[in-house]
Amino acid sequence: MPVSYSAFRKLKPFWVVRLEERDTCACKKCENLKLKISALHRLGEISTVDVVDCLKQINCSIDNQRCMYRECSTFSSKPIAFAHRTPDDSTVSWWAWTNKSEERVRRQADGQEVRFTVRITLKQKQTGKCTDLTEAFSEELKQYCVHKYNIINQYNELKKLRDNLKRE
Repeated sequence: MPVSYSAFRKLKPFWVVRLEERDTCACKKCENLKLKISALHRLGEISTVDVVDCLKQINCSIDNQRCMYRECSTFSSKPIAFAHRTPDDSTVSWWAWTNKSEERVRRQADGQEVRFTVRITLKQKQTGKCTDLTEAFSEELKQYCVHKYNIINQYNELKKLRDNLKRE
C-alpha cells in the first residue's frame, strides 16, 4: 500500500535516524564491551568510560589498519592498564546482552496448542571474580579493534560514495 512521504515521516519510529546522525555501531559486541567498561569504571579499575580511550591505550593509532588488526609490532601485545583497586578474588557484577532459547505455545484456530522455540536477546546481570571481568574485557577489547576499524572505514566509504553520487 503506497504511503505519502509526510505519513511515512509521521509513522517512522523515533529510533530510526539518518545515517549521518549515527556514528556508532549498536551491535551486541559493542554494547557488551561498553557495559564491561562501565562496570570497570564503577569499580575504579579504569579511568574512562569511553571505548576509544581504551583503544588508544593499546594501539598506536586507531586509523592504522595494521595496528587495529593487531599486526603492529609496537603495540600488539600492550595490555590495558588496570588500577587494581578491587581485590582479584572479590565477586563483582556487570551487565551483558545474551541470547537465550525459550519455548512458547501458540493456540491455533482449531484449538490445538503448538509448541515452538524462539531465540531472544536479554540484558542479564553477570557475576564473577574481578579477574574474570578484567581478562574478558582485555580479550574482547583486542577483538574489538578489528570491528571498530571496519566500522570507521565503512562509514567513511559510505560518506564518500554519497558525496560523489552523480545525477543521471
